[in-house]
Amino acid sequence: MQARGFAVIFPVSLVLGALSWGSLATLTGEREAWDSALYFVGVLPLLTASCALAGWKRLRGAAWIAPSFALGEWVAMFLWSGGELGVWPLGLLFTAITHAPAFGLALAFGLRPAARESRS
Repeated sequence: MQARGFAVIFPVSLVLGALSWGSLATLTGEREAWDSALYFVGVLPLLTASCALAGWKRLRGAAWIAPSFALGEWVAMFLWSGGELGVWPLGLLFTAITHAPAFGLALAFGLRPAARESRS
């Protein structure tokens, strides 16, 4: 059952990350989605809320939502930039910082004592 949760959550989050990056960059006319304020007031809060909810609901693989979403964003970023990732170390650091709250909430809610007792 644990592998099934990962097998569903990882590709869905990957696709949602790529779609959110590409659609936001296209709709706002920015080269990169995080150049738009909508990324910080729309995409990241929704990602954080979904990770918290998945952890709270004890979905298996909830901790993979933020990393796979970020990977999807990186795939879209690579495609939108025409294959140019000249400052990828800075982008990777920025992605890690901005997605850390979502990842942390998925872990924190998923590892809370009530979750451990019900899994036994």
